[in-house]
Amino acid sequence: MGSGAGYHLVSTATRALRDSGFTNAFLWVLDGNDRANSFYERNGWHDSGATKLDDFDGDELRERRFERAL
Repeated sequence: MGSGAGYHLVSTATRALRDSGFTNAFLWVLDGNDRANSFYERNGWHDSGATKLDDFDGDELRERRFERAL
């Protein structure tokens, strides 16, 4: 288990978005990053099914979009 820093970072960010009037949020996670997927799912995010490809210095990276209501 981690130190809790990620949880506090995401909680603070989602609270700031909510306090600013946003009702939904999304983020991108590298496809296959099971640890990140589990972390976000435990914290109320869900995989929307959307994907995108990014070029990173000549390497193609697939990402999955996670979202949640605020």
